Parts: sequence; C-alpha cells; structure tokens
Amino acid sequence: MIKKNLIVLITITCILVLVTIISIRMENNNKIAEENKEEKEGKKTTSFHLKFLKEVNKNSNKENYVVSPYSVEVALNMLKEGANNHTLEELEKVVKNRNINLKNDKVKTANALFLKDKYKDVIENDYIENLKQKYNSELLIDKFETPDIINNWVNEKTDQMIPRILDYIDENFVLGIANAITFDTKWKYTFECESTTEEEFKN
Repeated sequence: MIKKNLIVLITITCILVLVTIISIRMENNNKIAEENKEEKEGKKTTSFHLKFLKEVNKNSNKENYVVSPYSVEVALNMLKEGANNHTLEELEKVVKNRNINLKNDKVKTANALFLKDKYKDVIENDYIENLKQKYNSELLIDKFETPDIINNWVNEKTDQMIPRILDYIDENFVLGIANAITFDTKWKYTFECESTTEEEFKN
C-alpha cells in the first residue's frame, strides 16, 4: 500500500513538474515571439525613417533643419486609410503595414485633417470616422483662402514652438493632413546651466 501510494505521489509530482516545464517553455516561446514581433516592427520603423532622412539629406541645401520621420509616417498612414487600388499599393510600399504607437507619456501627438468646404460632401464619412478612431484626428473645414487655420492649429499643438508652418495656401488646395509632435521631459542626467557655453554650431 505504501509503495503504491509512493508511486502515485511520484507520478503526480512528475506530472506537475512536466506541466510546469511546459508552461515555462510556452511562456518563454510567447515572450520570444513577442520580442521577434517587436524587433520586426522596429526594423520596419528604422528602415522607413533612415530612408526618409537619407532622401531629405540628399536634396537639402545643407542648411540646418529639423525633420520628423515619425510625423511623416503618421501623415502617410492617415492618407493610406483613404486610398485604394494603385495609390494604396504605392503607399504600402513606402510605409508598409506597421502598427504605429500614438501613446507615450513623454511625447504628445496631435493629428488633423484640413478640408476645403466645397469638398465636404465628396469625402467619405467612414474615412473621417476611421481617422478619429485610429489617430484621434480632428476635422477642420474652411474655405482655406489663407493658411491661418493651419498655422494656428500647429502653433497650439506645438506649445507655441512652431508658430507658423505655411506662408501661403495654394488656390487648388483640397485636403491637408498634419501631425504635430511635442516632447517635454527632464533629462535623465541633469547638467549645470553654467556648464553651457555659446559656440559655433556645425551640421
């Protein structure tokens, strides 16, 4: 009787150990799969951002400038939501199919769709709703005879860091897409103000 009980106990223990090992392996496999997915997403991001920066740098006049590949990627994805056929194929070649993370405690993003009023009945409501749901996008409808509405929106969403982005607006303007991004946090390693000096800045 004791031997039987001992054998049963050993068997149960072995099963429990086996289940634990399988559970750990499954958990590890899930973690590896998640890490691989994140790595692939990261490669997609890096690929687009680097290509974009290389292209901008190639065509720049070598003056100092600041560009945000992230903002361009978001805007192109917003455009892609309303595209089909050949246009959709071409956009997918550029931005791929990547999930964009719009939530970050330290980075504030804002998205908007600027639509000329005489075209408001042409654009699909599903497209506008889709942008609201996926990108928290605002819709601003106007005659757009001047760029004031766009400039004011950019000024507000960038905490007055970019007060103006357009000097004029084309008479053929139909639709505009904008992404604004602001970053506000403390340095991980602070430095003393007196350690900062004025010197010539180089590219």
